Amino acid sequence: MSFAVVIVATALSFALAQRLKRAPPLINTKSVKARTLFSPKLDAGVVRARFSFTLTKPDTITMVVTNLAGGVVRTLRRDQTVDRYTPISGTWNGADDHGKLLPDGRYRIKIELEKAGRAVLLPKTFTLDTTPPDPKLLSIGPEKTGTTTRPELLPRVDGKPIHVRFRAAGRSLGISVIRTDLTRPRTILDVPIQAGQTTWDWDGTVKGRRVAQGTYLVAVHAKDLVGNEGWSTGSADPVAPFGAQFEGQGGVTVRYLAAQSSQVPVTAGDRAAVGVISVGKQYRWSIRRVGETRPRSRGKSRNPVLQPKTPGGPSGLNVLTVATKDREAQSLVITNGKHAEPVLVVIPMGSLIGAEMVDDNGDGSPDTLGRGVTVQTARVPVEGELPADVSRDIAPLLLALDRKDRRYDLTTDLALARGVGPKLAGHKGVVLAGQATYFDLKAQKQLVQWVRSGGRLWVAEPGSLLRSATYGAAAITSPTQPARLDPFGFELGPLQSVSSVQVASDNGGLLAGTDGKFEGPLTVEPILRIPTGATRLAEATTPGGGQAVLDAVRIERGAVIRSGIAGLGAHSLRDADSREFLRRVWGFLKGG
Repeated sequence: MSFAVVIVATALSFALAQRLKRAPPLINTKSVKARTLFSPKLDAGVVRARFSFTLTKPDTITMVVTNLAGGVVRTLRRDQTVDRYTPISGTWNGADDHGKLLPDGRYRIKIELEKAGRAVLLPKTFTLDTTPPDPKLLSIGPEKTGTTTRPELLPRVDGKPIHVRFRAAGRSLGISVIRTDLTRPRTILDVPIQAGQTTWDWDGTVKGRRVAQGTYLVAVHAKDLVGNEGWSTGSADPVAPFGAQFEGQGGVTVRYLAAQSSQVPVTAGDRAAVGVISVGKQYRWSIRRVGETRPRSRGKSRNPVLQPKTPGGPSGLNVLTVATKDREAQSLVITNGKHAEPVLVVIPMGSLIGAEMVDDNGDGSPDTLGRGVTVQTARVPVEGELPADVSRDIAPLLLALDRKDRRYDLTTDLALARGVGPKLAGHKGVVLAGQATYFDLKAQKQLVQWVRSGGRLWVAEPGSLLRSATYGAAAITSPTQPARLDPFGFELGPLQSVSSVQVASDNGGLLAGTDGKFEGPLTVEPILRIPTGATRLAEATTPGGGQAVLDAVRIERGAVIRSGIAGLGAHSLRDADSREFLRRVWGFLKGG
């Protein structure tokens, strides 16, 4: 009996299948149109799957997306009444019903027909593809293989172009050269790549003209059929993420003439060692003390390490100028007098070097402490001029001291951290000249202990001592974000502009002799709180008894002056009240 039932059921199924085959199709297959390859990425060219079709009979339909196993992953439309031969269109963005992007792969569109009691798959398979091409920049330079840990330099001494080796596949291929040491990185050259091409040469010119000195990135890019774009750097963004670097070694540094500043002081009258890049050309050089117009010495050289004799006499900041027929570059040479003085002036060389937009590791991105990456200290800046902080604040302050024959010892924070040159011990006062944005962590602790033991410190510029780093023999590592408090416990606010600053109190006599007001406009750093347990010696505030911006406090046996008025030392060259403040601060630092 059961065997007979099976025979009958089989016969009925066969008959039903034959009838369905002979039945007219529910979807007009000739009407089906579709764009089946897509990528939901916003920067892709095809961001949605699109399709359209018509029914051969009126019905109520539900449209869903299924994977190849038949599982429903998205409902696109539900219970829609449709007439025969009326065009029906739909799109899909690659997401499920909760808006979550589904994995790359192949999907189908299923149409469920209520009246017909059937479900039909559109005769198209849709491919979701969000994976970009993966072009690789293999090497730059004369070397055929291997990786470098520095950028390639242009122009080359041998006059040859750089040789870029890469691997790329896709529909649209190209190589871009991007200048990255600008506030807004700029693409200066973009050339197409032919399918199968693996090398490209560049001589550092665009339309026959040499590009400017700077830090550049060479990047290979490719697009696939749906517009997914891949870059050899890992991203189309020409700015490397904070604390990270670009993938690959696409860095090119263009330098025609540059000179390296000294990291530590040399004894006045001795010879300094300054690295010079001049691409094999002879250059003229001269050295002068800041504030002087006539050079102390001069000469000509081709040597990549220049050893000029430094000016003799007291400590000072000197400017070395190197020049060719059409270019000029400057660097600092710091000299320390042979006779010890009671006040030590510290140049924040770590912060100056750490702000230079120089690519140390060859990835094409400028390595700066502000980007949270390690910087090499023996770096030659790309710029031909002195850093802005030197010209704006440091040099004018030292010039103001020199004009009044106020003698000082001179060093850098790098020298302090390395234990070379003048030490904190033995000095009554210390001046942090310029913006010491970063300061070696161990040197910060030494500075605090020195103050507590009786030292007197003047922090001359806003923004100083709020970030730390580790100063090594060859590199500055582990730069931090700004802290809420400086090492002494001052809590500081963001910079602001004010019309003037007025004296609020002066128990230490530091502000005596002024008219009680520093005229602006001024850029100031609010002091929200002085260190716990400190005794205030003097204070100046914004107008109307507002926020403190200059505070002198006693901390145990020593004292700290934070004059959060930008360029106050430089103002003393032209402003009588600032000049009087500098005179009294100097006397205080010397132990008066």
